[in-house]
Amino acid sequence: MHARATKEGARDERTQEAVTTMRRFCSLLVCSVLFSAGHTLAAAPFLVKAGQAQSEIVISGSAAPIVRIAAQDLQGHILKMTGAVLPIVNAPSEGGNAQIYVGRSSHTDRLDVSVDDLRHGAYRMVSGPNWLVLIGRDREWAPGELMQLAVQKRAWVAPDEKTKYSHPLWQRWDALTGEHWGLPFSQLWKQYNKKLDLWEMDERGSLNAVAAFLRMHGVRWYMPGEIGTIIPPRKSIPLPTVDKIVRPDFEVRYPYLYTMRFASGGDNLMWQLHMGFSQAPDVVGEGYRGHGISHVIGREETKKAHPEFYALMGGKRITRDRFAKHGRPCLSSPALIEANVHFLRAMFDAFDLPMESVMPVDGFTSICQCELCKGKGQPERGWRGQFSNYVWNYCNEVAKGVYETHPDRALVGMGYTTYMEPPTNVETLSPNLIVCIAQHRSAFGQDPETCTYFRDLRTAWRAKMSAPGKNLYMYDYYRYAVPGKAHRYMPAFFPHAIADELRSLK
Repeated sequence: MHARATKEGARDERTQEAVTTMRRFCSLLVCSVLFSAGHTLAAAPFLVKAGQAQSEIVISGSAAPIVRIAAQDLQGHILKMTGAVLPIVNAPSEGGNAQIYVGRSSHTDRLDVSVDDLRHGAYRMVSGPNWLVLIGRDREWAPGELMQLAVQKRAWVAPDEKTKYSHPLWQRWDALTGEHWGLPFSQLWKQYNKKLDLWEMDERGSLNAVAAFLRMHGVRWYMPGEIGTIIPPRKSIPLPTVDKIVRPDFEVRYPYLYTMRFASGGDNLMWQLHMGFSQAPDVVGEGYRGHGISHVIGREETKKAHPEFYALMGGKRITRDRFAKHGRPCLSSPALIEANVHFLRAMFDAFDLPMESVMPVDGFTSICQCELCKGKGQPERGWRGQFSNYVWNYCNEVAKGVYETHPDRALVGMGYTTYMEPPTNVETLSPNLIVCIAQHRSAFGQDPETCTYFRDLRTAWRAKMSAPGKNLYMYDYYRYAVPGKAHRYMPAFFPHAIADELRSLK
C-alpha cells in the first residue's frame, strides 16, 4: 500500500509539474499574442484616431470640378463624424500621415490604379500600406458649338416669336436644315449648375466612390437637407483593407424629379449627387427625350405651310389648342412621316446624338377625324391601349425611314397614357426603336395589381422588340401632389417599392 501510494504521489507531482509548465507556456503564448496584437494595433494606419486627423486628402492640381466637390464632401462628412479636419492637398506631405487619393492624379497613376473601364459612374476603392484610393471616371460633358448656344436660356426660348427666332441658334438651325423646326434643347439650361460648374451629364465616378466609403461608416442621405441626412459619430476611422470595383447594373439611372432641377443647386443638388444618378448621355443623348413630334410641327411657319400635318377635328385643322400649343398631329399623314424622318436625320447629323424622341405631343386623348385616320382608334382596349395601334404604327414607320440612313442611332417612343400598351398591328418593331414606359413610382407601393400589370407589360413589349438585348427604359415620376395645390409637391418615400422594382428590373 505504501509503495503504491508513493508511486501515485510521484505521478501526481509529475502531473502538477506538467500542468504548471503548460500554464506558463500558455501565459507566455497569450502575452506574446497580446503584445503582437497591441503592436499591430499601434502600427495600423488610421485616417482619424481619437478625434485627431491621421491622414490627408490628395487630389490633382488640375482636378475636374466634381473631384474637388468629392474631396470637400469627404472632408466635410468626416469633420461632422469625428471632429477632425483632413487637409486637402495636391501632393502627399512628408511625415507619417496616410493619404486618401480622390480622383485620378499622377499619384494614382504611379500606384497603377486605372479608371479607363469605369463607365457610367462605376468606381474603384483600393488601399495599400498607408493609402486609400477612391476613384472613378470623372469626364466633363462638353456641349458642341450649336448646343452651347442652346444653353443660353433667354432669347431663344422667349415667348415673343420675333425675338425668339432672331437668336443666332435659330438662324443657324434654319440655315442648316432649310426648314422651320423646333429644337429639343429648351430645357438644357436647367441641367447646368453655374455655381459648381457642373453638368448633369458629367460622369461622377470618384464622387460615387466617396459616397460609398461614407456609407461604409453609416452615413445615409434619405432626402435633401439636414433632416434627411444621417451622420453617426465616430472617434476613429481606420484605414480599410479593400480592393473592389463596383459597376452599375443600369447604365441610365435618371429618375425624373419633377421640381428638383439640377440648376437650382443647394441641398437638392447634393442629394442627387449622393444618389449616384447617371443620365448616360452616350446612351440616351442630351436634352429632353419626350414629345419629339412637337419639334416637327410646333413652328408657326410649318403650321401655315403644311396644314396636312395636323389633326382634322370638327372640320378644322388643330394647329393649337389649350392642351397642345404645338398642335395635334395627324399620324396617318405620309407628309408628316416624311418630315419627321427628315428632322431626325438632321438632328443626328448636326448634333451627333445617339438617341432622339419620336413621341406624340402631350394630352393625346383623341385622334384625327380625316379619312386616313378613320377607324384607327380602339376604344375596346381601354384607356391604356385605345390609341396604341395608331401611335406605334406611326413611330415604327418613322423608325424604319431613319434606319435606312442611320442604323446606328436609336429612336425612343413612350408607352404613355392612351398608348401605353403594345400595338397589335405591328408584329416586330424596327431594330432602332426603343420603348420607354412611363410610370408613377407612388403607385407601386400602394397596389400589388399595379406591380403585376407593369411587369406583364414589360414582357409584352419585349416580345415586340427586335433590337439586341431588347432594352426597355422606365420613365419614373417621383412626385406626390399636395391635394388641391397644382404643381406643389411633398416628399414621399417608396423604399420597399423601389427595392422590389430594382430586383425585378435587374
